[in-house]
Amino acid sequence: MLDWSDKTIRWAPLYFTSIAIFFFSLLARAFSPLASSLLLLFLFGLLSRVPCMVSDFTKDMEFVDFLTVMIAVSLGGIWGGLFGASILLFSRLFNSGGDGGYSEHPGYTAMEAFNFLLIGSASGVIYSVFNGDLLYTMYAFTALRYGLTVLFTLLFAPSYLFYCLQLLAVGAVVAYATNTVSVLLFGDYLVSILRSGPSLSAWAYGFMFSVLALWSVLRLSLGPERAEAGVQVV
Repeated sequence: MLDWSDKTIRWAPLYFTSIAIFFFSLLARAFSPLASSLLLLFLFGLLSRVPCMVSDFTKDMEFVDFLTVMIAVSLGGIWGGLFGASILLFSRLFNSGGDGGYSEHPGYTAMEAFNFLLIGSASGVIYSVFNGDLLYTMYAFTALRYGLTVLFTLLFAPSYLFYCLQLLAVGAVVAYATNTVSVLLFGDYLVSILRSGPSLSAWAYGFMFSVLALWSVLRLSLGPERAEAGVQVV
């Protein structure tokens, strides 16, 4: 069952946090285009984590891995690793899991944050090994991430190994599709922007503004309680 209600997701804090990050991203455009871009990408990554908060089988429906690699090959591995790990840990604050709602296991969040920090930090080296091929670097990141997940499961929760392999089998299909499309459509653009320093295109800010505006309209028209009640999908 996929529970999108406030029993699973803290919609109100997530909404106001998203508005604040977007505001500071716009503000930063005036004095630090790079900081502005990173804040906007952080917001993209944070919101892409929402589907991951509703089920074990939706963990790869985020773009944090893609953003981690793009930042790592552009600004340095440690920055990419810290970026990815911070989104994983920060997003966990908005996963309620109260009154029967789904809650991501804290051990999983910690493991994934460590994986992102470690592999993200090494992504610059991986990028060099593949002679600057973003797509192969992205595939290698995912393979290493899955490999560490299996290793940690064997070490700390061996009884969950079969379940872990089931999740990874589903996740691999999603990850391959999303990573391939993301790299082919946005990879070169993001790397060029992050390396050269200007802020992201106005289209990126416009898209996020539209998402937040629609969210605001729903809250106003339905009322915060109804808008955040969500739905359950069997």
